[in-house]
Amino acid sequence: MQPKRGINFFFAVIAFTIGLTLWKDIDIKNRTLEDPAIDILYIIVLAALIFMILKDFVRPKDKQ
Repeated sequence: MQPKRGINFFFAVIAFTIGLTLWKDIDIKNRTLEDPAIDILYIIVLAALIFMILKDFVRPKDKQ
């Protein structure tokens, strides 16, 4: 029997919240950040969360 692979709901909620915050803070027209230091930190954390969410789906299958 194979273990179920699902999305970690906790990480998904945090990633969604940080993504919305970044969307609000990034000015695409002028290519600027509202608060560069915190927004760079948000980008790093968002990338780490996306990696943690997707790593379960990319895991190689077990040999039988």
